[in-house]
Amino acid sequence: MADWSKGDGMAGTGAPTAAEPDARIRPLAGEFADPRVEAEFWQDTAEVTAAACRRASLVIAVGYLAFSVSDLLGVGFGVRWSVLLAVRLVTVAPLIALVARLDRDPHAIRDHARLTVIQAVLFGGYQLVALLQADIGGVETASVVLVVTTMFVLVPNRLVATTALGSVGGIVWIAASAAQGGKGPGELTAQASIVAATVVVGFVGANRLATTGRREYLLRLRERSINERLSVEVAWRQRMEHDLVRRANIDDLTGVANRRWFHELAEQELRRAQRHRHALAVLVLDVDHFKDVNDTHGHLAGDEVLVELARTLEDQVRRVDVLGRIGGEEFAVVMPGADLERASEAAERLRAAVAELRFCFDGSEVAPSVSIGVTGCDVWTERIPDAVERADQALYQAKAAGRNRVVALAGPAGSLPPAPARVDELAPGSPPS
Repeated sequence: MADWSKGDGMAGTGAPTAAEPDARIRPLAGEFADPRVEAEFWQDTAEVTAAACRRASLVIAVGYLAFSVSDLLGVGFGVRWSVLLAVRLVTVAPLIALVARLDRDPHAIRDHARLTVIQAVLFGGYQLVALLQADIGGVETASVVLVVTTMFVLVPNRLVATTALGSVGGIVWIAASAAQGGKGPGELTAQASIVAATVVVGFVGANRLATTGRREYLLRLRERSINERLSVEVAWRQRMEHDLVRRANIDDLTGVANRRWFHELAEQELRRAQRHRHALAVLVLDVDHFKDVNDTHGHLAGDEVLVELARTLEDQVRRVDVLGRIGGEEFAVVMPGADLERASEAAERLRAAVAELRFCFDGSEVAPSVSIGVTGCDVWTERIPDAVERADQALYQAKAAGRNRVVALAGPAGSLPPAPARVDELAPGSPPS
């Protein structure tokens, strides 16, 4: 749908720019100057307009048939009244059919040719009733006024077509009234004045309704356009905020938590361990001879090793474990609910998984390995940096002992929370106790 948010687009504001659709409203027709815009208007308002047309058609049909009572009082019960009733029934039949059609398909309201034919049938029926009646009195004049007004105000046909039908129908009705005789010039002039006034007032009212409806339509479109742009902007800002948070918290190369975010998450796990009296273990691991990979095969090869190493670690650790990159080729893991023994078993699984990795750089095979330091954390007396430092000491001992191994250092003496009872809680992907 067109974007209406940049210009006023209402009657009297001048021609639109080349970048905007022509949203001007023609003063007499009460329609958009641009046929495409007019078609979009009818497409957008079809259901509401169809509902109003159904109600108007029923009002016209019931009102028109109600005048059968005046026919009965005027001509009495008999063949003549039966003919008048039949004409009225035939006249309102298209209205009833229109109601049924719009109930099935509200967008049929855009068929202005159908509406024009129905209006013509309705006016023709009035003329035939007028010819069949012996005297066209004030009641019949009132019915003509009612139908003309209702068709102008409530039937959503094109204003030009309705005006033409109302004018021609009024002239024919006055002519029929004069042809029957029995009326003086004054009475005919009064009837003609009433019909003419009805057409004029109906045209003015319908024109105002049509113009107002289209202006409201433009306002709704502008509101939708503004809301859509705001939604896009909000979504963009949310993506930017998420991206900024991610950049602030996630290591760009490996996709795991960076050093700062790792320590924040680890501190959260420390407080949770205090609340639930859970054990807490810390692992620090480093890629053996990583400098040789960079020096021999280049930093891109080293980056590839780190990325695959991070993926392997993520596959091996549990969902509740905190994994982060805390140095160039150094990673750390916080394991909630794990004592020193079980953390060492998990570290050995990590070491074995990394040892299975193979890379081929410049025709040479590279088989990386890691050394891992493990320690327990006394959640009552220590902070995470204390445990990481001790795990780092264990890591250096593993390096000194020949690399590609796990070394565990016990934490400070003290009362530690009990460890989980089940070993399978430390399996990859399992939740904590």
